[in-house]
Amino acid sequence: MSDDIPLIKRELLTRMDGLLASLFPHKRIIHRKREWRIGAQGSLSVRADGCWYSHEAGAGGDVMDLISYALSLDFKAALAFAKSFIGGVVSPRYAPALPADDATDANRIQQQVRARCVWRQCKPIGGADAAR
Repeated sequence: MSDDIPLIKRELLTRMDGLLASLFPHKRIIHRKREWRIGAQGSLSVRADGCWYSHEAGAGGDVMDLISYALSLDFKAALAFAKSFIGGVVSPRYAPALPADDATDANRIQQQVRARCVWRQCKPIGGADAAR
């Protein structure tokens, strides 16, 4: 099952317009070259490689995280939604490959988003020199 996740993610990327319409049916969606902006102020940004960031919530991640975020689902339920949305698991030989530079860029952005989340959860240590 975990071997299917990269294939499911790639298939979702090929259907991003439909996915976003399903996840945000009552929100304004603006599509630019390689990015979608969602909401009245466009505070949710989704790139063509599936990386997203909500400026309102201060959260982001990949396309599976987006499904979890939009529908308030855990990963298992988000995966079930994704499989249902694409109509089952795609065959590896038909799965579109991400260009190497996009995949590397996506990993970098995902690491940055996760680092920001960790940073926001940090609290000062009482009595430490830095707290003074």
